Amino acid sequence: MAESLPISNIINIIKTDICGRCGIEQPIENFKKSKNCKVGYQKTCKQCMNLLNKDWAKNNPEKVKKANSNWEKGNRDKRNILQRKYREQKKQKKKDYLIANGLVRDTADGRLCSTCNIRMPIENFAKSNSKDGHFASCKKCRYTATKKFLDVDRKERPDFYKKRSWESHLKNSYNLTQESVDALLQSQGCKCAICRKTIGHDRSDTHIDHCHSTGKVRGILCRKCNHGLGKFEDNVDKLYAAIEYLNRANGKT
Repeated sequence: MAESLPISNIINIIKTDICGRCGIEQPIENFKKSKNCKVGYQKTCKQCMNLLNKDWAKNNPEKVKKANSNWEKGNRDKRNILQRKYREQKKQKKKDYLIANGLVRDTADGRLCSTCNIRMPIENFAKSNSKDGHFASCKKCRYTATKKFLDVDRKERPDFYKKRSWESHLKNSYNLTQESVDALLQSQGCKCAICRKTIGHDRSDTHIDHCHSTGKVRGILCRKCNHGLGKFEDNVDKLYAAIEYLNRANGKT
């Protein structure tokens, strides 16, 4: 009786085999090893097995999710190692691609802009909180992108930008908020502090009167009264002279 050969010897003897699914004769390396098969490897090639596994996973998403969850719970350390290895491989693959195509971001000649793909000195990139301290896009590209976005956004949200511009004006010019302006106007009875004309919260007719020397806010005036004080340069003597002039012209002494 002939002595049976070990599986390892059978594999060494057989150099090729025919896939039971696609029917193509392929090298034995294209078949996955299996202890459950007599010849030591599966009868379906790796490519066909991958397709079968993908089809099964697509048709059984809940089972795949449950199986992955159970495996991760019992193999946390192994999962972390695999994830770390995957990230490193992905990072190295990207680095190799950049080197092969001359797209390495930082070199001795400067940085490559991620938008215009022009290499320029690092001074042309605005500072940021990223690891290397600068944005990936140059200042010019960032300005162009921001301007394009704002031009579109201003057309879509005009009221928002109008309100923000007014609030910024109050803060930068008078150190006030909209709430403090509303409170001041309410204290004046919603009327101009000079002519007592009723004014509302419409910004076109609501003017913050302030001292140009100290910057102190004095009150809220209507447009005409505010412009009038400006024409007289906030000078009390000129205002009294104007009053006397009007009294004389009207026959009043």
